[in-house]
Amino acid sequence: MGVSDDWMDVISSQGLSLLSVDVSGSQVTDNGLRFLKDCSNLQALTLKFCDQFSEYGLKHISGTVTILMVNFFSPECVYYFTNIGRSYK
Repeated sequence: MGVSDDWMDVISSQGLSLLSVDVSGSQVTDNGLRFLKDCSNLQALTLKFCDQFSEYGLKHISGTVTILMVNFFSPECVYYFTNIGRSYK
């Protein structure tokens, strides 16, 4: 069994000392990504082969986390991440 939303609560409990998270191949959802919002020293987030989150999960961490590297597998994820905060008509 891989990382789930419940584990994200445990992982994020590292707070400011958390610098990197790799949840590749996990079942982490939007709700799980929400736990990372207070980990403001996070520099790298790897989400390869993760298909249980959406742009809403990424919005939880945008603006509050300084992420220097995000590693996605799908082009859809890149689109969501690069368009966070933009208005759509």
